[in-house]
Amino acid sequence: KAFAEADVIVEEEYQAGKKSTSQIECNGSIVEYHEGGGVTIITNGCGVHGVVKNHILTMYPQLSSNKVRVIQPVTGGSFGNRLFPLVEPLAVLMALRTKRTVSYVLTRKEMYTSSPSNWPVYTKLKLGAKKDGTIIAEKLELVEDAGAQIRGYFDGRLSSSGLMCVYNIP
Repeated sequence: KAFAEADVIVEEEYQAGKKSTSQIECNGSIVEYHEGGGVTIITNGCGVHGVVKNHILTMYPQLSSNKVRVIQPVTGGSFGNRLFPLVEPLAVLMALRTKRTVSYVLTRKEMYTSSPSNWPVYTKLKLGAKKDGTIIAEKLELVEDAGAQIRGYFDGRLSSSGLMCVYNIP
């Protein structure tokens, strides 16, 4: 119904290929093991509480929230490849198994070959607006080539996350 009421309809298709970023510091994490099974994760990853901590709690159900502390002293550049925890879960696994502090840092080559990257995305976007510029309708089709597995609970969300937050769409 909203598209029928729109004065202007714009429909476009976009494609973005896979790319890998090259920030100065490599992805890394130090995990301190605590007696009683707790861990402190010191990481340069992004979204330490909403992404890293929730991901760890999902992967390791034996850890309760009060047994996982995440510290992010510095991030530097991310450009998308630190939005998914890769080194943190592996470092936590090694710390839990060895009951010791573990440092795990990817080499530059590992960052390019195995680190999450911005995957290829096909986007078809249709917007309907009034003459005054108010957007009143939107339709989004999004196809991601994220590989054969789901990497996390936010696959798909990252490619479309900026769509709704910029404009007031009734």
